[in-house]
Amino acid sequence: MSRFKGVGWYKSSCKWMAQIRIDSKKIYLGYFDDEEAAARAYDKAAARMGRPLNFPAEDGDIRAVKGGIGGSSHFRGVSWEKRKSKWKAQIQIDGKEKYLGCFDDEDAAARAVDKAAARMGRPLNFPAAAATDKDTRAATGGIGGSSHFKGVSWNTSTSMWNASIQIDGEQVCLGYFDDEEEAASAYDVAAERVARPLNFPASDGDKAATRVSTHHVETKKRAHSEIATPSSL
Repeated sequence: MSRFKGVGWYKSSCKWMAQIRIDSKKIYLGYFDDEEAAARAYDKAAARMGRPLNFPAEDGDIRAVKGGIGGSSHFRGVSWEKRKSKWKAQIQIDGKEKYLGCFDDEDAAARAVDKAAARMGRPLNFPAAAATDKDTRAATGGIGGSSHFKGVSWNTSTSMWNASIQIDGEQVCLGYFDDEEEAASAYDVAAERVARPLNFPASDGDKAATRVSTHHVETKKRAHSEIATPSSL
């Protein structure tokens, strides 16, 4: 037993072992002759995740190296801003880096990236958290759970993206989707039939259809039929 966090005595090797728990799993950080060396190895890993350190007074030195080469982070869209001594969150949109803020905690920066990334259907740093946190999922859709795509909105009751289109003054539901872009593509398939602006104008009808999962193809075909014969509404 050690007085330091993340450090324990390993009898078989007669050395101090450093380890850290991530996502309920213990990650091995190495064996050390010196107990403090093991504690410092733990601190480098702990600082990455904004956890308490064994040597908080030396936090400045650790923060400078904890992001790895170039001050990068193991999270998407996060990097260490040396000038501010904070974690910077940013995301690339249309070839340009969009600044999302600076944070003391690396996880907080990663979550800021996730909110922006989820809006565009991109991979998340914390996909499990996003799936269970309805407030976060709703926030990714913007005010009121809206989307930046035409005909798409976030449905809080199903925790999915809803695609719909207005035909003859009535709102026609086109389906629910896990992916925001799939919902936007479903809208495009219907919108093309009534000569309305598309979310993906570069794609023709066939290409738009292929963007949506096979699971929703029949749903979209039924939607086409309804749109083709508005009197049936």
